[in-house]
Amino acid sequence: MKKVTDLKENECIHCATKKEFKAILGLNPKNTVEKRVWKDYREETIYYPCDDNKKGGYSGINHAKEYNYTIHHASDFLQPTYQLTKEQIIEIAENGSLVKDLFPDAFEKSLKSNLWNFVTSKIGFEYLIYGNEKDKKGNYIGYGFSLDRKKYYYESPFITDEQIKYSRLATPEEVETALVNEAKRRGFKGKERLVWEIDGARYLISNPELSYFEYEKESSILFFAKGIVFDNGTWAEIITTPNDVIKVIETYGADKLITLI
Repeated sequence: MKKVTDLKENECIHCATKKEFKAILGLNPKNTVEKRVWKDYREETIYYPCDDNKKGGYSGINHAKEYNYTIHHASDFLQPTYQLTKEQIIEIAENGSLVKDLFPDAFEKSLKSNLWNFVTSKIGFEYLIYGNEKDKKGNYIGYGFSLDRKKYYYESPFITDEQIKYSRLATPEEVETALVNEAKRRGFKGKERLVWEIDGARYLISNPELSYFEYEKESSILFFAKGIVFDNGTWAEIITTPNDVIKVIETYGADKLITLI
């Protein structure tokens, strides 16, 4: 479980509900942001625990994206809660198996196909996995992230059902944060002029002010400066440094580049 007080100045928290916002504010002992301000941006509310000498600040999500903040989801810091009736509590006391019937998601182990899954292994490692099928040994085949050890992205067989302690669908914010961090590691950052290629299409940034990330959760595509950098397990490759843009245009021709303006 992450701690609000451990976040750095370039990190923030997306609070999609007023309940989440109220709970997150309560986790910052120095917070001075009032709960009522959630109505200003509602489901797009972002909380900055390091602002104003760690007294906190807030904005809409577009501001955080524009300035390339690492956005965490509020659920990363909050324990899930469940509500039970008195009758259910009594039945649980008499028959413990009822818990699985009431909360099947809390006991789910198999991964959902064609979706991002958040997985905790029996030895404590955490993953974000997009797994479609299994190999002959029962390992899920796909791609994703190891959230421990340096948060590496890799493509390989991951984990079997027998090794999974817990799994759930990953939130869009968890996936976006992992993809953005990996994109930055691959060189997509700053406001420099870059040229990159993915699936035969080349993209050129002509307006550095557009150098921010956008995540399309429906298709799991990550954009940088309006150009695609990740699509269904395929990463774009930077083919020039900022100083090579003119040379690339001379080599390929301006008509061969998709110019982002």
